[in-house]
Amino acid sequence: MGSTRIDKKIRKKKLGLIIIIFLLLLATFIVLLTLTDVFNVKKINILGNNKIEEKKILLASGVNIGENIFKINTNIIEKNLLLHPYIKSIKVDRKLPSTLIINITEKKELLAIEYIGSYIYLDDEGKILSILADSKHKDVPFVTGLKVEKANVDEKIVLSDYKIDDISVLAKICKLNGIYSELLKIEFIKDKKIRLYMKAGTKVALNDLNNVKYKLSFVKSMLSDLKQRNENSGTIRFDKGDNPIYVKGQ
Repeated sequence: MGSTRIDKKIRKKKLGLIIIIFLLLLATFIVLLTLTDVFNVKKINILGNNKIEEKKILLASGVNIGENIFKINTNIIEKNLLLHPYIKSIKVDRKLPSTLIINITEKKELLAIEYIGSYIYLDDEGKILSILADSKHKDVPFVTGLKVEKANVDEKIVLSDYKIDDISVLAKICKLNGIYSELLKIEFIKDKKIRLYMKAGTKVALNDLNNVKYKLSFVKSMLSDLKQRNENSGTIRFDKGDNPIYVKGQ
């Protein structure tokens, strides 16, 4: 009975000693982490950026070479960078001992709307990514004939006569059926008529945005046929009856 009590006391003392040693080692490790330069950031890798310059990302992140990697708040970096209109998502990781990895997913430009001598670049949600003095991105179709009521970067554009969602759907359907890369311009003319201009020279008189998916399925097959015939100077018309026709030289 007496020996059992003594054994319990010895075990308690051993456990207490182990805990004290562990805490001392932990404290020593933490001190080393914060004081030694082994864990100071020496390299920042930025991945996934195509549109945004690396130096702008570094500046917006607020991270400096030489900072202790464990003192850096990755959540704050992510919040800071998500304020950039071109950044869709971001993940910041530590690669010990001294590398920080910033992995970015950028938003993609869907359309560029002509506006008072400049171009408003939009993402697939109709939000404004940038407003530039000229059309620098030749792979993005531009849109003419729209009246813009409100245009603020990182906000959804507001139009007078159309909903941007309807126009975005038109561009997205063009992407889905494979003619987006061939599309040069979308023109909105009087009486809500719409005309597409293809890079090869063919025009498409859509008439309006009704049944646009159905219409564009015809456009794809007709453009393919015209390409085989080396014919690209006319217009595919949806405003001359129930079925589309191709008119040369218009």
